[in-house]
Amino acid sequence: SSSMTEFLKAAAHIEKGIQVTKARVEEMKALNNRRSVFNDREEEDKIAELRHLVNKDFAALGNDIELLDQSAKNKPQLAQHKTTRSHTEAVVSGLKATIAQAAKDFAEILQKQNKRLQEESSRRSRFESSGSVGKLRMRRRAVDGFWTRKNQATHSEQMRLQQLQQQETENKYLDRRATAI
Repeated sequence: SSSMTEFLKAAAHIEKGIQVTKARVEEMKALNNRRSVFNDREEEDKIAELRHLVNKDFAALGNDIELLDQSAKNKPQLAQHKTTRSHTEAVVSGLKATIAQAAKDFAEILQKQNKRLQEESSRRSRFESSGSVGKLRMRRRAVDGFWTRKNQATHSEQMRLQQLQQQETENKYLDRRATAI
């Protein structure tokens, strides 16, 4: 029937969206696993962009799956026959399971990234607080004109702290989203 065709086309479109999102998650994972990723501003920006896109994807895909599910339940041609109803429910459940796994993978990547940022921040603070290295750094900042107060954070440190805060917010969102799905 035309209702089933429409349903299957919509499900295929959602599946393609999920595959694009999974590819983004994998790209983010590869970038995140590089040892020097946070030393390269371009890669930091790419990770932030991917994180933003993946979050948008999850929100849109979750909404699309819910609309597909409601559509299947509200169309008499799809809801009347037991076999058809069972098939549409299986398709929707499969999409939900696929997106839930992708969300879980994404959350794991964000947790690893948070841990790496915290470790890097800890190493930096230990390195900067050591006597001679700290004095050399202070002299260099004073000479370069960047020194205004003892614990002034650099732009990249501020960006990393903002990333860390954003990732914590995103992790909470993904946990709630995975629970809902």
